[in-house]
Amino acid sequence: MFKKFFLLSILLSFISPIIPSAKAEDVPIFSKSRLIQIGMSKCNLTKNNPSARSLPYIDKSENTIHWKWENKRGTWCGWQTYSLPKNDFSEYLNGVLVLEFQGTYDGNPPEVKFVDLEGKHTSIVNFGPFMTGDPATGSTVKIPFEAFGLIKESKFAMANEKKIKALQLNAEYNSDWGNIKISYIGIRYTPNK
Repeated sequence: MFKKFFLLSILLSFISPIIPSAKAEDVPIFSKSRLIQIGMSKCNLTKNNPSARSLPYIDKSENTIHWKWENKRGTWCGWQTYSLPKNDFSEYLNGVLVLEFQGTYDGNPPEVKFVDLEGKHTSIVNFGPFMTGDPATGSTVKIPFEAFGLIKESKFAMANEKKIKALQLNAEYNSDWGNIKISYIGIRYTPNK
């Protein structure tokens, strides 16, 4: 019995490298070779805070998104891009949203969500729990899609994962200022084959 098990395990050790395993793929939303357009940038100006500003722009000399916000404590500021590679995100649900950035900000890190063609949005997710590295020298954010409530079983799913229109980044509500450079935004997932 032991000899049969031993021979079977040796045989499987030779066969397993031949069987291809599913490999994670990256789908860039923004990268050095795939630039985007910023479709909307605004702040909710209030009587108490009439000077809040959100200033994202594409720095073509560095191929980064340079995003600056200022005077915004206690109000909302954010921006969207409609330059997604496709609108149907259903095949990405086992993956993660990946962002790479560097910079400084007051308070908590920025937040991100997706908006569908009907204006419905996913849960908004803060970078913080999904960040590695020091933002001042360079940080990577990897947010699983289930955190956005896009998984069908989630009772919080509001946006239609087959009709995603925009990616939206927000400065955190109590962050008064920030100045960051985003060098990569993409989706890392394992294709269903």
